[in-house]
Amino acid sequence: MESTPPKKPWWRRHYFLISSPVILVVTLVMTSAVWINLSAMEENRIKEYQTLSSNMGQTAKNFVLLQQYDNLLDLMQLLTKTSHIQYMAFYIDGECVLQAGNERDIGRPWFPDKDAAEEELKIIRTRQSININMPLSISGDRRTFKLLRIVFSLADFQERKDNIIQAIGVILSLLVVVIVLLVILNSTQCRLEKQNVILHQTQKQLQQEENTKSEMIRAISHHAMQFLTAIYGKIFNLLNQKQASVPVPVLTAGLKNIRENTDALKRTLENLKDNERLNKGQVKCLSRQIDLVKLIQIAGQNFEESLAKRKISLEFIRPPGQQLVWADPEIVKPVIMNLLDNAVKFSPDSSCIKIKVAVEDKLITTCVQDAGSGIDKADWNKIFQPFVRLHPKIRGTGLGLSNSRQLIRLQGGDLGVAQSEPGTGTTFCFTLPLAETRSEEKAEYI
Repeated sequence: MESTPPKKPWWRRHYFLISSPVILVVTLVMTSAVWINLSAMEENRIKEYQTLSSNMGQTAKNFVLLQQYDNLLDLMQLLTKTSHIQYMAFYIDGECVLQAGNERDIGRPWFPDKDAAEEELKIIRTRQSININMPLSISGDRRTFKLLRIVFSLADFQERKDNIIQAIGVILSLLVVVIVLLVILNSTQCRLEKQNVILHQTQKQLQQEENTKSEMIRAISHHAMQFLTAIYGKIFNLLNQKQASVPVPVLTAGLKNIRENTDALKRTLENLKDNERLNKGQVKCLSRQIDLVKLIQIAGQNFEESLAKRKISLEFIRPPGQQLVWADPEIVKPVIMNLLDNAVKFSPDSSCIKIKVAVEDKLITTCVQDAGSGIDKADWNKIFQPFVRLHPKIRGTGLGLSNSRQLIRLQGGDLGVAQSEPGTGTTFCFTLPLAETRSEEKAEYI
């Protein structure tokens, strides 16, 4: 039989989910490092543009001072053909007199207050460019306000940032998809592992049931064959003797032996029948008021010959008068028979079996004490399982105690081992609800 597979460590069972956040963190760290490096490069570029703007402003001052506007325009057109300068313009009193380059998406020009310092440098950042507006102060000319505007391109940096953002978006989208798939995969794996465990448990249970079934068939066959062999042997001996020559005591003893074995075989078949009815839930309780003491006395009469043959005494300790319980006599009587049968089987010759009946609160407790070898405490619950036999050499099917406990519980009581130690015998006790005494009703006896 294949054993249940060992349970994997939690990190091995969920490594898919653990690896996903790790990949996400590594990706974010790497992209953050690239982003920081790119931002630092952009800041250095802006500082270089500021230095370049100062130099160009000084050159523009010289051209304006010499009134060489054509040369200034040529310089502006030449510079705007590079990838770094997008647009240049020269303003006099707010009017653009010279311009070069692409003026789209560069924003409106900035004109400072005439009272402000003429050397003030104004930097305006846009998404893909940086506008540097530089007032030109020319000595000797205080009547007009001149401004040189230079628009430097940051499109390459912005393009790289956009690519990084798009890459991060794609990576995050892929990670989300991967994580969802991993969650589904992990859930499926966990479900399959649980189903695998259930399958192994089911297989183990089926194997146990098969073993129990085989053991039951073997035990019942052997048990029934013992009784049938004894019955057949007595009948065969009686038939081989002449009717006139058979003494009456011998004939009586043979018939009693046949009856004892027949009764034992009948109890075996009744236990099998009760077990099947209990398993199918087909046991019906017709509870009524009955005298438990009388029911015990009737059940004990079935064992008088077995007790006498082995010189076992039966001591019955009970309160005076009737002890009325509310139960089904057809269910309680087999329980008493099973307990007495076990007590007789396990008690040695010339010993004593005690039956005690006591009233406790609203329950009547009945105990059967034998003088057998006793039961280890670890097996107290085990003996109430179907087909469990602690002594395979002693006849029995292992159903008596299991059926008896279930039958008593159907009556609202319970059955268990009250006291037992190896070598000191065993005491089984069962409880039944106490019936209310009704003057108009008479207790029934079975």
